[in-house]
Amino acid sequence: MKNEVLYDLTTHDLGGLIAHFGLSEKDIFSFFYQSSLTGSKSDAKSFLQYFKIDSEKVLEKDIFLTSLHVTTSEDCLASIKKWGIVNLQDAITLDTSLKKHLLSYGLLFSIEEKALFYKGKKIDISQEYTANLENPIQWIIYKLFIDYSITSFFSVEDATEYLGKVHERPEFLKNVFELIDEPNLIDDWLFKTECYIIKYRSNLENFSEESFNIDLRRVDFNSSNNIELQKRLWVINKALENQKYGYKEMFFSYMKENISIPYTDFISVYNIAEYKESYKIL
Repeated sequence: MKNEVLYDLTTHDLGGLIAHFGLSEKDIFSFFYQSSLTGSKSDAKSFLQYFKIDSEKVLEKDIFLTSLHVTTSEDCLASIKKWGIVNLQDAITLDTSLKKHLLSYGLLFSIEEKALFYKGKKIDISQEYTANLENPIQWIIYKLFIDYSITSFFSVEDATEYLGKVHERPEFLKNVFELIDEPNLIDDWLFKTECYIIKYRSNLENFSEESFNIDLRRVDFNSSNNIELQKRLWVINKALENQKYGYKEMFFSYMKENISIPYTDFISVYNIAEYKESYKIL
């Protein structure tokens, strides 16, 4: 589509900036060179000033962004291909590998009832979240009702080194283990699953404001384009930083709560070896 622009923030690719503003790679490198000569910042603001680009031009195209999602699957991604990448509430509700694994240990979650049924017993998870993360139930409540949207990486040095160890098992599985202390819950998952890193694309509007460090308390809601413009300026900044400094710094992407990523929006699916080869990770 002529009006669509894809920014690949997982790499140092300049294609998004080139397509968005009708520039060439040489033009952008000239901007970097001039910024270096004058000692000025090579950020979005100076970029737009250098090329005399106004806000209307920034807002005029339909922006898509890439992101890297790390997951594990026991069925060669069959359920993920069927349902897409889904939020945590859907992952334990739909007929997914994760739901089947939990059921095999007598675990069933009810989002509607805010309850966990474990071997015939009902565990109440409807209490107020108090951020007491020494309490395993508080972790469950946080993950299921506050932080349940799809989380991926705009950029990261090595997704398999992330402290959450999502390349081994869903973080939520660790939270459940800490609640019920079932010794084989995680080990069994590790034994029967493989890790995949999925590179996908999604429309800018599907990403939450949190992805772009936007403080909604300071947003001027009288301006209909205010948040949209801030998002796009962040994207331009990130594309410039990736080119100048590399794309290794960790930046998370957060989808809006109701958003899933259909299989048709997958760009690449890597195993760990393929991912590290593609992203030149030693």
